[in-house]
Amino acid sequence: MADSLTPSPETSIGKGSAALQKRQGLDQRSLDALLGALNSDREMAAALYAQLFERLRCLFEWNRFEQPEALADQTLDRLALRVSTGSSVDEPVREPLKFAAGIARMIMYETRRNEQRRKEAAEEFQQRSADRSVEDKERLSALLNDCLGHMPEERRVLIERYYSRDARNLIGARVTLANELKISLNALRNRAGRIRSDLENCMRGKHRNEESR
Repeated sequence: MADSLTPSPETSIGKGSAALQKRQGLDQRSLDALLGALNSDREMAAALYAQLFERLRCLFEWNRFEQPEALADQTLDRLALRVSTGSSVDEPVREPLKFAAGIARMIMYETRRNEQRRKEAAEEFQQRSADRSVEDKERLSALLNDCLGHMPEERRVLIERYYSRDARNLIGARVTLANELKISLNALRNRAGRIRSDLENCMRGKHRNEESR
């Protein structure tokens, strides 16, 4: 796989510059470190960056992952962070292309694992929902709305948009939301997960209070 990520010299420098302009979620220090590792010439490094992104995107697409562009960005984000934090303790990244291949493999594994966990959680949730009475469902809905009502508006809007059923293309809607917030799709998932965890804790607390009355 490392060889498949090796950039070819045909990609234009203009395309490289355009690719860099779209990187909003990566801090400048990490981006500069990655470009320096790719090539000492800034314009050539930008071209190599664009080529590497495209090859990563094709790799994820070939392996049938949803949103291959987002996963390619995530790979480069991690690579840039690894390059920028290299020290005497951690071996410096001398071959960024090989590191990119290794990071891509890890992201594939993590993504497949998370997809399986979400599938299992959804199946469990559906089973529990089927077993609940109409009264239980209405009570849970009321608890959820109460907890949402006490949540800061920014967090409430994010979680409502993240789980919106109105979006025809759920994944596309989440990518749009991540772009609006100028964060990666993975960072958006983590943020939504924390909010959901807080909501669940809030609902459990309110449920216990009701039962103790």
